[in-house]
Amino acid sequence: MSSLSKGFRGYVVDGSKTAEWTETIGKLILNFGAVELNTYFWLEALSSNDMEVINASKKQFSWRLHRVIKLIKARKFPPEIEAEMLKIWGCSEELSKLRNKVAHNPLFFSYSGREPDGVVDTVGIPAFRKSKTDETPFKTVPLCSLEYLKVAVDAVHENVENLSEFFDNHLKMA
Repeated sequence: MSSLSKGFRGYVVDGSKTAEWTETIGKLILNFGAVELNTYFWLEALSSNDMEVINASKKQFSWRLHRVIKLIKARKFPPEIEAEMLKIWGCSEELSKLRNKVAHNPLFFSYSGREPDGVVDTVGIPAFRKSKTDETPFKTVPLCSLEYLKVAVDAVHENVENLSEFFDNHLKMA
């Protein structure tokens, strides 16, 4: 067994110690699904190319997001409306970074320097993929608190509300 796998063995905990974490992480993933769904709604409303809309399901979120942004700019909305739409989609892009780290990497729970007993209070996310600027085989995303993830859940919820409101007010009838 590698030293890496031995090192993570102590971080496996039972559900009673992580229940609030799993609920919060689940909310983050589920709420972000609504952001993903909005990319399809917006593409359908903005694109005049039916095949582009049909093929969007084969594309990653980042492709769909950038395509929506390009179509918003091409549509020539009033400047203040366009600026707000771009701001909301920019927020979606930022939120996707945390969502991707949580969804695509293993998580390990920690006790902030205390003995592993009771409810965990931080989570670490080792990123095993090499980044474009990092040559190490993996790096650890800084530990984050439950409160940080709860704020992210609320931010994703607010982002979805904003996307839906702008869609209803400026694209639904387009």
